[in-house]
Amino acid sequence: MIEQIKAALYVRLSQEDRNKLHPEDNSESINNQIMLLKSRCEKEGWIIYDIYNDDDFSGSDRQRPEFNRMIEDARLHKFDVLLCKTQSRFCRDLELVEHYLNYMFPVWNIRFLSIIDNADTSNRQNRKARQINGLIDQWYLEDISENVKAVLSAKRKKGEWVGSQAPYGYAKSPEDKHKLIIDEPAAKIVRYIYRLYINGLGYASIVRRLNDEQIPPPAKYKNLKEVSSHKKTATRGLWCYYTIQKILSSQVYIGNTVQGKSEKLSYKGEERRYKPQSEWDIVENTHDAIVSYDTWHKAQIIRSTRSTPYKQDMKNTVFSRMCKCVYCGATLNKHTYHNSPMLECPTKHIKTGICPGCVITVKRLEEIVIDEIKDHCQRLMDVSAVKSKIDSNVEINNRRQEILKSIESAIKKQKLLKNRLTSLYMDKADGIISINDYYQFKNAIDADSVEIDTTIKLLESKLLSIDDEIKALESNHTIVTQYSNIEKLTHNELMFLVDYIEVGGTRDNRIVRIHWKF
Repeated sequence: MIEQIKAALYVRLSQEDRNKLHPEDNSESINNQIMLLKSRCEKEGWIIYDIYNDDDFSGSDRQRPEFNRMIEDARLHKFDVLLCKTQSRFCRDLELVEHYLNYMFPVWNIRFLSIIDNADTSNRQNRKARQINGLIDQWYLEDISENVKAVLSAKRKKGEWVGSQAPYGYAKSPEDKHKLIIDEPAAKIVRYIYRLYINGLGYASIVRRLNDEQIPPPAKYKNLKEVSSHKKTATRGLWCYYTIQKILSSQVYIGNTVQGKSEKLSYKGEERRYKPQSEWDIVENTHDAIVSYDTWHKAQIIRSTRSTPYKQDMKNTVFSRMCKCVYCGATLNKHTYHNSPMLECPTKHIKTGICPGCVITVKRLEEIVIDEIKDHCQRLMDVSAVKSKIDSNVEINNRRQEILKSIESAIKKQKLLKNRLTSLYMDKADGIISINDYYQFKNAIDADSVEIDTTIKLLESKLLSIDDEIKALESNHTIVTQYSNIEKLTHNELMFLVDYIEVGGTRDNRIVRIHWKF
């Protein structure tokens, strides 16, 4: 009995469709794509394995959830054919097109087919057309990116607000989304912060007062106003020093628009270049002020004469950004007490009662971590563990040898097919067989050759995976040998060995949980 072909349908639309009644609805274009792809499956007699739907995602976005789920299912060969309306629905990134359509899908024995532009990986003559389609799609993205940047730059220079969110204390005008209007409940808090600061309170005192008075900070205030699925951290609902500093320094509260502080380096990634202030787009008097210029200016004078309280300085510590509070999950800050570097949870300074907090000297934590590294290496060197790894190595090497033999056998078959084809051509040239017979035999040999090519690529992929396993085992062995007698720790070494460290407890009952990378 012939096994029925399973097809996966991938649909995508990058812009919101105006036919949507609700945000969670499928757009009309998405529904049309699904209908078209289902119709092709019915015509071919394919059964539908699954439908992968990335509505409102760009074709250059590598983090599309359904796209990545589909790629993982393809890797596991849960379906045989991937069907799209056009190649651009699958992806507009030329690098990904080349990686999947022209390499990984043939290795995984997955056929890609787009209906409108007829991109088909089962047709070897079709590869150049797929590459040209990918190049055109990439040019399209580059043009769109440049056009969008030019439009946004022109709006910023005119003082129009182009941010996705309005600053705390403001809202976007219902009549013009590029115009800021005062959000009075939040504006009252902004004025309150300025008044407290000018009357002598520092950042720390303002933070504690706002939290004690249970005034929602900007993120929580936004969540209360809107339905949001944003994942909150332990300190998400609390005011912090940075928020106060940002409010007290921003020109937006005196009616000026300050934008264009950074720019994306490429439309493909999220890396940004931060511009010098001379390149910012600053336009005065674009909206109503929340505080007067005199009030704002007084705050700037005070800021210039005061040091920032509880300033985080992790540059000169081995544990930079590596330690978290075991109770609330906040990243520990470094400060100095009697010339002794300390790590401390900042949450307890923000509001009393929310976190018991933790504090530990950098020296003591380094001693504990070095001892833990030695113990961890020793555990990995236990006789039972070593025996297990030896057995594992033997099993992996046996698998590797079997695959190498299979590859060698497939290459020999490929050579035999080439010899047969040469012999067949000579028989045609000598008139021993007819041209029709020649092409009939040639097509059969070509089909066998393609099948062997695919088998070789699949075996080579498996070989790479096994080599990665061997490297991982060798790497662990090297790490254990290298660090079993460590006496001094550097930040780079810690990042290499450890994912993160949780710290808690007291001096007499210390809690240190290390999350290893090996």
